[in-house]
Amino acid sequence: MIYYLLIISLLTGEPETQEEYIQKHLFIAKILEILTGIPTSLQLAQSLVETGGGQSYIAKHSNNHFGIKYFPGAKSFTKTFIIDRRQVKWRSYVNTWHSYIDHALFLCNHYPQLRYQSVTTCNQLKGYGAKANYWPYIHSLIHRKKLNQYDTDWN
Repeated sequence: MIYYLLIISLLTGEPETQEEYIQKHLFIAKILEILTGIPTSLQLAQSLVETGGGQSYIAKHSNNHFGIKYFPGAKSFTKTFIIDRRQVKWRSYVNTWHSYIDHALFLCNHYPQLRYQSVTTCNQLKGYGAKANYWPYIHSLIHRKKLNQYDTDWN
């Protein structure tokens, strides 16, 4: 069963709706939750917000589903980048899974308090998300899309 889900998620084209996107990337997000403790719902919500569920330029041209910028010397899963029309450098990945892995590792390294916690912890994070309402918006998206049903209860 696991191999079947893996093959389907790698071979199918990009989803057209947010619900299709969630179902396509649920497997990798859940595996990363088990391995890193970063909530599945948080991973999915951030990718929906940051790249429109894989519909943005950087997602389509570099498999970067989290809008993670590139800078030399950063601890990262990738050492390559693309430059957009505004001359911003974005991390570039071989495939979407590498993007998910790098995002989970980024959160583990920079926000270890998220690991094995409820997504309500994300409301306390500082320095992530440019807009003041970033985390409340992520939290509301998780509840609107019922993404928290995929999270493991670590308590």
